[in-house]
Amino acid sequence: DEDCPMVISNVKDEIARLPYFLDYYRKLGAKSFVFVDNESKDQSANFLKDQPDVTLYHAPEKYFSKSKQGTEWANALSYKHALGRWVLVADVDELLSWPGCHRQGLKGLVKEAERLGLNRVFTPMIDVYGPVPCSEMEPYQPGESFSKWANLIDPFEKMKHGFQKGRFFLFGGPRMRFSKPGVRPPIMSKQKLYFVEDSGFQASNPHFDNYVLPSPLVVPFLHYKYLPDFEERVNKAILEGQYWNNAEEYKSYKGASLYQRNLTIDESIQIQQPEDLQTFIDKISKQIRRKSISGSIHWRNKTI
Repeated sequence: DEDCPMVISNVKDEIARLPYFLDYYRKLGAKSFVFVDNESKDQSANFLKDQPDVTLYHAPEKYFSKSKQGTEWANALSYKHALGRWVLVADVDELLSWPGCHRQGLKGLVKEAERLGLNRVFTPMIDVYGPVPCSEMEPYQPGESFSKWANLIDPFEKMKHGFQKGRFFLFGGPRMRFSKPGVRPPIMSKQKLYFVEDSGFQASNPHFDNYVLPSPLVVPFLHYKYLPDFEERVNKAILEGQYWNNAEEYKSYKGASLYQRNLTIDESIQIQQPEDLQTFIDKISKQIRRKSISGSIHWRNKTI
């Protein structure tokens, strides 16, 4: 079904999260997935190989950093598999969520974008955490909803944001609250739902793209980083050193013992259903619209 976005994802040792990730996006209408397996040591590749709606690629572990954390792989595969259609690039711990998503689905969402004359959607990350530290959580059960372990977010008022050279920078969540003074926390900005066309969209890194300007249509990724295996994943990322600046962010998580901390604040908001995100979405969209940004330089090159 070419009216529904293709989902592209890079994976490494994600066998625990893959069943729910696939189930979630299938329920939103996704009919085709492209995965790049980055030398998984678990059963991720074998599991994906058996999925009828999955196209599987393999890439050596050492090239993840050189590909801008998989950004260049996603760019190339979107042109190979999805020229003339929409693509969603999502990590396995990122679930796109918006009010009415289960009724509208991905197909309805991109139709809304097209009606607005947009060729992409701004998809900022919102870190989701649980009521207890990761180290105290019950083990995650594959196939179960991530939200059973984590369903709290920081309100928009607790985030920091601003424009710099046209780019909309967004910071927030526990990783910002526990970051060292004077050190820039992880960027939450992303624009990963887009229409693939000749000389069109290209992601320049995991957070920004060649259009620079953000789309005023905002649909967030609920980012489930804080699950029971967070400490294990932090140690693994540090050992491999493939993430930005030799896994500098992961070293800061370890230094702050983020997996042992209570991440809640008095203002934490419980996300029980997608409609609970409406206020958050409206406030980010308002910041973008305040700059009179349309979000599209052009729409659909007719030479496709």
